[in-house]
Amino acid sequence: MAARTAAIYPANSDNAPSGYDATYTTMSLMETGEDGDLTGANELEVSITENAGENGDWEAQGIDDDETSFTGWTTDAAHDITITTLNDGARNMYTDGKWSTSAYRKENGGDTQTPIRINNTNRIDVTFDGLQIKYTGGENVQPLFTRIGAASSTVIIKNSYLWDDGAGSSRAFYSLDANITTWLINCILLASGDVLYIAGGVVKLYNCTITLGGGAGIETDNNDVIAINCAVFNTANDFKDTFTTIDYCASDDVDGTNPVDISPANGTEADKWALAFTDYANGDFRIKDVDSVLYQAGLDHSTDANVPTIDIAGNARVDGSESIGAFEYPVVAGRIMSSLVSAGGLAGMGGIAGQGGGLAG
Repeated sequence: MAARTAAIYPANSDNAPSGYDATYTTMSLMETGEDGDLTGANELEVSITENAGENGDWEAQGIDDDETSFTGWTTDAAHDITITTLNDGARNMYTDGKWSTSAYRKENGGDTQTPIRINNTNRIDVTFDGLQIKYTGGENVQPLFTRIGAASSTVIIKNSYLWDDGAGSSRAFYSLDANITTWLINCILLASGDVLYIAGGVVKLYNCTITLGGGAGIETDNNDVIAINCAVFNTANDFKDTFTTIDYCASDDVDGTNPVDISPANGTEADKWALAFTDYANGDFRIKDVDSVLYQAGLDHSTDANVPTIDIAGNARVDGSESIGAFEYPVVAGRIMSSLVSAGGLAGMGGIAGQGGGLAG
């Protein structure tokens, strides 16, 4: 059966987008309207769009500030949920390496409001692709929180930006229960406390950039956590406690197997971060140039099929020469294209709708 389709679009549009089975103006309205048992029906594909031609504008519309709690769903591997931010027209929200106020943002600041909460009793399989999720309120709340009941579930977060800009010990991502496997691929994560706190479940991180942690970059409670090709820096403790795998990661603490020192000696850490990233101090986490310690320093896709073949902005990664972190340094036909980085990325390289490379395990 064909997938059921839904759209989330700016409420300031002249008309709702056409060609979808249902349309909504917030993620919470979509969740309320669509939740239920998908196992006897179709998979659900949700597109977040500016509604081209109808004067819809996320920048003018502002943030989607409701807490969205995913409850009441039942899915399986063949009947799952995919929520994708479309690359409308020529716009790609990450081509300048930064958080974008012109694109869809899931953001709120209530002291008990998590922007996206997955708190489901039955099995839920959901993919978020190309989202910006931010929390700006008090302590102990995070942009994305997962807690699952007794059924095994899978959450995939890719090409996304999770930012906790709140007070105290807040985190960008928090996994609580043992019955969930979470993939984070080509993501940027920032927080005031521990950037990621994993109290339960399996978490697999590929090509993520993780920073600004007042606590740990990634903290586990001795759970099954894998980190490959990740850049973790400017935290109190980059990798805290026990990990199943840390491989080809760049960090200040030089952790894991095949480590890369992101802040080598002969200078301050901040000076070394500035050599690795285009403008990390102002939130631009693109690879600065071919002299960056991140450039072509990662594990390749042919060795691990879970390594993505594109980056967060849709730039192709060259198999055998993948870089560390969410961004690749763009190449075309084997030639480095630094002018395209300064111009804002590559056009026509697959956008942010596809991760480019399957999940093998």
